[in-house]
This record gives sequence, structure tokens and C-alpha cells, in this order.
Amino acid sequence: MMKKRMTPRLRVSLSVLVFAFAAMPVCAALPSTFEGIHIRYKGVSPYYADQAAASQKTMKAQCEQLQKLCAMPHVVADKPGMCAAVAGGYKFKGILADVGKSETNRYFATAMQMSAQYTKTTVLVTKSVCEQEVLEEETVKIEHQTRMGVTRFTLTNHPKKGRYWIREERKQPDSGTADLLLDSMAKAFPIKDTFKVSPVLGVDILGGHRCEIREISGPWTWTLCRKPTDTPFPGSVTLATKAVTGKTVLFEKRATEVAMKVVLPGSLFFPPAGDKIEIAGAKSTAGPMQKWCAKQKAKNGIDPCEDDPGDDGK
Repeated sequence: MMKKRMTPRLRVSLSVLVFAFAAMPVCAALPSTFEGIHIRYKGVSPYYADQAAASQKTMKAQCEQLQKLCAMPHVVADKPGMCAAVAGGYKFKGILADVGKSETNRYFATAMQMSAQYTKTTVLVTKSVCEQEVLEEETVKIEHQTRMGVTRFTLTNHPKKGRYWIREERKQPDSGTADLLLDSMAKAFPIKDTFKVSPVLGVDILGGHRCEIREISGPWTWTLCRKPTDTPFPGSVTLATKAVTGKTVLFEKRATEVAMKVVLPGSLFFPPAGDKIEIAGAKSTAGPMQKWCAKQKAKNGIDPCEDDPGDDGK
């Protein structure tokens, strides 16, 4: 009996089906709760607060200058839209001193090797040439450790596309930094071999738990307070982070609550049902932070990225 060959149309249909199946988080067979770790942090960024204050001052002066220009009839005739936007003067909503403040909830499902980070950060948003507002932005990142690497879901709120998730498959995590803000700092102030990891400098008690203080020094300084866990995943957790360049504090975050064995809802570790998920291109190589951490571990046995595998926050 002759075997029928697969038609191009059928081959395309099957490919679409496989792609769609891969895009779905497989969670139906998993329990509704997991035992794990929950850490709540409070953070501040004096650097971003100063940047916001400078931005407000510049925007207000710019708006006043444009108002003066629009008092001239020929400017109004030439730029009616701009002059309409500045007619009401500079408008500001919110509390400027809150810019840079953040609250992060970090979760680890230890037996399942899954983590989730939910962060709310206060930011200054420029809405028009004469209008600014202090708003709260939410970022969510979920990671599943697998034999092949990491499956990552990142929440995106696009002004045109709306709310959706980006799913990435990574053979290695980009870095072990505590959040997205620190990852952006690592790009602005590149990690190089000149950075050094200190021995234990002291201890601190945060959220009722003891952690050891180490410092990564170089062109900018990064201080961490880390606590080992009694589980293979995550191995250790960071309870405090502080990044400084010169005399400027870029970011500081400290744990206010720490629960090492707590029951966590399974829904924390998956995008909600019904949310749109887009597939990102695969990334197979380690980023500069991860490569630097690997060199440090080979050199002195200390891996600065060990605490949060695959977490770049943030």
C-alpha cells in the first residue's frame, strides 16, 4: 500500500498547531498552590528622583517660553496645534517626591523551580509639551527553570497593542541581578573584569532573617545582603541591594517581609487565562552580566548571580 504524502497545506496547518501549543503555559495538571518563598521589598531611587525634579523644571520653563512665543499672532497662525496645547499653562499631577519609590513582591515555588516578580514603581510621565503626571507602573516577570534553560513571561502594557505577555525561551539567563532597574544600570555602566567581589563584610537582619553583606566594586559599586536557603532552588536570596556611582545612589532596595516556607497561589507563576501571549525569538547566549559572574565563580568560588537564577528584573 502506498503511503500518502503530506500536502503543503496540511504541513502548514500542523506547524501552526504546534506553534500555538508551544505558546500556551502548561499549568492545567499542576496543583493550585505551591510551597515556597515570599519576599516583599521597599525601594527608592534618589537618582531617578533627581532626574524627575530636573525634568519638571525644564518642562515648566519650556512651556512658559512657548506661551510667550504663542502670544505672537504669526506663531499662532503657523503653529495652531502647539499653541492650543500650551494655552492652559504647565500642568502637573501627583507627588514629585514619590518618583523612584517601588514595592516588589518576589515569589519562589522552590520544588517547581519557578519564580515571579511583581513590581510597582512610581514614575514621572510626560503626557504633552506642558503636562506631566506622576503615575504608578507595574512590571511582572515570571520564570520557569527547565532542563534546557529558562522560560520567561514578561508583562507588557503597550499604548497601542494593550496588555500582553512576551514569552522567551533562553538556554541561559541573562543575569542574576535583582530587578530590571539593575539590569539597565549594568548596560549603562558595563560590568567588566575590573569589578571585584569582596569577602563577607558584615551581617544584617532584614525581615527577621540574617544575611551576609558583600560588595561588588568597580566604576560603580553594588552592595548585596544575601541569605542562603535550605532548598536547591533558588540556593540563596538577596534581601538588600544598593547601587552607587560616585556619590550618587542609583537605587536601594531592602526586604521588609520575608517568609521562607509559605503556601503560594499557583496563579502567581503563570499569565492569567485569556491574556495574549506573544513568542519572542530564542536567545541562546549568556549576557555580559552572566559571563562576568561565571568568571568570578571560577576565580574565587563566589557567584554574584547565584541567588536569583535567570532574574534580571527589574
